[in-house]
Amino acid sequence: MGPSSSKRCIVSRRRDETAEGSLKRLRTDVIDLYYQHRVDPSVPIEDVAGTVKDLIRQGKVKHFGMSEAGVGTIRRAHAVQQVTAVQSVLTVVETP
Repeated sequence: MGPSSSKRCIVSRRRDETAEGSLKRLRTDVIDLYYQHRVDPSVPIEDVAGTVKDLIRQGKVKHFGMSEAGVGTIRRAHAVQQVTAVQSVLTVVETP
């Protein structure tokens, strides 16, 4: 197991624990839309998308969404697992 696959296992385990915790707190069997709210630059987005893909296969999650991600990151994630929803920060107030 190389460094990349080792990191993927850690990401996968953590994401699975997070999903399980959400399912328990929500008292449900499935999460309709599982969001990545912030992109962690130290974790390849392909690993995150692959882990969400696993959660979808397990029936724990229906759809994958991303928030505050760049176009390239969304495309790379979508190549692994369909990204169903995208949210971006938009401010109507101009900052100096």
